[in-house]
Amino acid sequence: MVLLLAAGAVVLLWTYWGPLVQMAKHWWDDPQYSHGVLVPLFSLLLLATRKSMLAKAALRPSWWGLLVLAGGIALRLYGAYYSISWFEQISLLPCLAGIAVLIGGWPAFRWSWPAIAFLGFMIPLPYFLETMLARQLRQIATLTSVYSIQTIGLPALAEGTNIKLNEHTLRVAPECSGLGMLLVFFALSTGIVLVSKRPWVDKLVILASAVPIAVIANIVRITVTAVLSEYSYTKAAQMVIHDWAGYFMMVVGLGLLWLELKLLGKLLIVEKDRSESAAFILPEMSTAAKPRVASVSQPKGA
Repeated sequence: MVLLLAAGAVVLLWTYWGPLVQMAKHWWDDPQYSHGVLVPLFSLLLLATRKSMLAKAALRPSWWGLLVLAGGIALRLYGAYYSISWFEQISLLPCLAGIAVLIGGWPAFRWSWPAIAFLGFMIPLPYFLETMLARQLRQIATLTSVYSIQTIGLPALAEGTNIKLNEHTLRVAPECSGLGMLLVFFALSTGIVLVSKRPWVDKLVILASAVPIAVIANIVRITVTAVLSEYSYTKAAQMVIHDWAGYFMMVVGLGLLWLELKLLGKLLIVEKDRSESAAFILPEMSTAAKPRVASVSQPKGA
């Protein structure tokens, strides 16, 4: 089985060398996707943490894997024919799933599907979706940041995606939309959900919180930049909004996520299985330990 997996990995690497190189360029050149290089490493870690599932399962090849693999190949060919790079890149996921089913059957798929699905975070979004999200996030960041700046006592006015201050105009550029942080925190929240043993309510809250956490982190960055610009710390403001932006937002976002996990731990308490609790409190008595009821016999001659 190990040889089959190695051979499949080599063939897949050779087939997807072009799309993989395109993704690597995005990771290197575009700060919004710099997290992509860590995604495959986390997927491998996820596979390692779930390896006990393979020890308990009977692995048998399944021909259904050919059908899943054919779907991935068809998606790859469609993307190549119409020059849609996202289809070419995303087709890697069904191909990996098809190979898992083909070699180890459905038990292998149940073992590997979270790691395969997580690889979707390393694939850049389609251009139209990325542009639409960035535009919406810029508008949200501008309006909410103006409110935040006004709340701390500084005059601010929104004009499009620019923030008018007393003596300066702060431009919320496309790079400042917070899309990169949104993708990072979605990946981080999904990773926490996959490795944690929290209840599903906790997991859904953690996933849903990726959007507000990314937005809040971006608001904090823009507000700090506006304050520095207003008090003539122009060079420091440029460092915050450009040079330190990613690290600054990451620290703020991780702090918010940590507080959220702590709060969920206080609010939601996991209830133990009642049957286990009852068994612990009232252990089942064996027949030998059951109390005996003495029978009273009548005396002779009665």
